[in-house]
Amino acid sequence: MAIGVGVIGAGTVGGGVIQTLQQNGASIAKHIGIEIALCHVADQDPECLAAFDLEDVVTSHDAAALIADPNVQVVAELIGGIEPARSFILQAFKAGKSVVTANKMLLAHHGPELAQAAIDQGVELRYEAAVAGTIPIIKAIREGLIANRIKAVYGILNGTCNYILSRMTYDSYEFDKALDQAIELGFAETPPDLDIEGHDTAHKCQIIASLCYATPVPLDQV
Repeated sequence: MAIGVGVIGAGTVGGGVIQTLQQNGASIAKHIGIEIALCHVADQDPECLAAFDLEDVVTSHDAAALIADPNVQVVAELIGGIEPARSFILQAFKAGKSVVTANKMLLAHHGPELAQAAIDQGVELRYEAAVAGTIPIIKAIREGLIANRIKAVYGILNGTCNYILSRMTYDSYEFDKALDQAIELGFAETPPDLDIEGHDTAHKCQIIASLCYATPVPLDQV
């Protein structure tokens, strides 16, 4: 038995998922007892698709084609931003397909809407990678700590700012030098506005707070 996965977006994040499924697929199947089969990848940029060995995978430049693919049971939305990501996710739900996303911006703005849409269609919305994906914290809050009363959450939520502040504190870097180095090393995106202006951290705080206290937290109150 296998679960067919379709990946929308073959950029940095999507590309990492593609490589993980291709390189570690057998190991994943051994651990969970079911094969996770990469069967469709969609990206508007032909160069992104050409960067991977997708000879045995259906490729397209249209996310709608991926969502309509009967072999795709789970859609991984990895393009980021609000639109068209929100529309793609809602289309996937209507097609009876569960969605995995790392899109913290979208969840911070439309999380309750998407969660309710998933419930209405009897599918799943999973977003572990949206916040501190390597810990992982989302599953811990939703399941492991569900019987606990959480009073506070402490942590480093933005790697770019953490790197910049560390260099400024311990190496006496000026802000611009630390930022340039963070970009060069791949910690910061280009442009780095979402990181250094606090938006990325706000999105993550909103998601965590909403889960911890079981109520939607308006982003403008973060």
